[in-house]
Amino acid sequence: MNKLLFTLLFIFWTGPAMAQSASAEPRLWYSELPQEPNQTVRIYAAIPNTTGSDVLAKLEFVDGDQVLGSLTTLALVDVDINGWLDWTVSVGDHSIFARIVDLQKSEIGLDPSEVSMAVTTTAAHEFVIVAPAPVASETSDDEKTNVETIKESLSTARDVAGPIFSRTREILEAGSEKLAERRDRLQEDIESAVAEAAAEDSEVLLSSTEDGETIEDREDGEVKGAEFSTEQTLPSVWQRLGVLALGVGVWLLKTWWAVVIIILILIRMLFKIFRRKRRPVY
Repeated sequence: MNKLLFTLLFIFWTGPAMAQSASAEPRLWYSELPQEPNQTVRIYAAIPNTTGSDVLAKLEFVDGDQVLGSLTTLALVDVDINGWLDWTVSVGDHSIFARIVDLQKSEIGLDPSEVSMAVTTTAAHEFVIVAPAPVASETSDDEKTNVETIKESLSTARDVAGPIFSRTREILEAGSEKLAERRDRLQEDIESAVAEAAAEDSEVLLSSTEDGETIEDREDGEVKGAEFSTEQTLPSVWQRLGVLALGVGVWLLKTWWAVVIIILILIRMLFKIFRRKRRPVY
């Protein structure tokens, strides 16, 4: 009895608003099209009442396999079973539709009873909501301050390092000049040593001829009188040059094995000189 009274009162107050002819087919629409995440829209649905009687229906709004919400509504005969639901749009694929999950016939003086209809679901509306591109945040005051501090530090470091680099370049250039001077000086010393050795050999040759020492039988290679041979003059020049070159090598390399080598060469030279002095002169 109470359900019947409630139904009659609901029809009395809402009858004028719901007294519209049924649609030809189920419909689904929005207060505005869903376009971006976190947008709130109202989803409307209308399904024709083809039962031939007043009905009490439970209408569900569904997104794919997820039920967004439901409501219970009353509909007059030959009038749409309609309702709405507010929905907050989310990112992803969507398939929105409405369906009737519980339908009962409401007759005057009788308890509600189950009834069926041929069409109880709206067509699905499918769409995709894409996440918006991230917006580059503005640089905060602290970040700007840090950037300025870094720039000042780099500028200060450049000012400090500039003179150091210049001084280092000057030192390297001066060192190169000194090395060039030493190389030229060594070259002059070598040339001077060669000239002195040649002069000494010439003096020895002249003095030996002035003392009456003669060289005979040059065609047969026999030497009479004081023995005179280029073996006694030429080795001295190359020996001196060798000693000078080894001395330069020791000065440049400054390694223990170079010192050992020059000592061995000097011992060999002394041994040759000693043997030469003991050679008999005819």
